[in-house]
Amino acid sequence: MAARCPPTVRAWLTWRAAAGITTGPAFLPITVHGRLGNHALSPEAVREIIARNAERAGLTVRLTGHSMRAGFITTSRRAGKREEKIREQSGHAENSPAFWGYIREADKWTDAASEDIGL
Repeated sequence: MAARCPPTVRAWLTWRAAAGITTGPAFLPITVHGRLGNHALSPEAVREIIARNAERAGLTVRLTGHSMRAGFITTSRRAGKREEKIREQSGHAENSPAFWGYIREADKWTDAASEDIGL
């Protein structure tokens, strides 16, 4: 595992190795006996897991699966990723108003008119 990887990437690589995941969904249900299921978590399960852990962490904002999707898009854009590559991974349509809203938010202060003009 590369030492330069962000903590989230290291966590993912550790989880993937421990779970023996090589293909298919990244997040699988775990039975009460600690065994991994063989299908992806449902959207409802993801929502419950995120909300429960945000509450445990003492966060006052409401996090959802949507929050993760929006965060992925804005973070990818700020890292310089192209719109078509982000859409390909996020599953948004080319004319999605939500997608373009996230892109505008990410680009808001990129190359601002007041940048580097001595103000």
